[in-house]
Amino acid sequence: MSTPRRRAIVAMLVERDGSACQLCGVNPAVEPSIDHRYPVSKYPDREWEADNWRIACQRCNSSRGNRIQPGDPESLGELSRRWTMA
Repeated sequence: MSTPRRRAIVAMLVERDGSACQLCGVNPAVEPSIDHRYPVSKYPDREWEADNWRIACQRCNSSRGNRIQPGDPESLGELSRRWTMA
């Protein structure tokens, strides 16, 4: 479903990151999905944070499920490093 809010988020993400899927690099043939780097099921407080969003094709977004993608900050321990350096 495409709502004005969703269209605005997709437009912002395309401007910020480009239109290619941020996971596989392919340009989605249909309207891209909004992927949450940190799954809403595990991190509900991050659902509306813009830095938690990225463009993804349906295949990548669906196959990833609620796992954090390798290379994302938490999977590398970068969040804990950032907190200890602050």
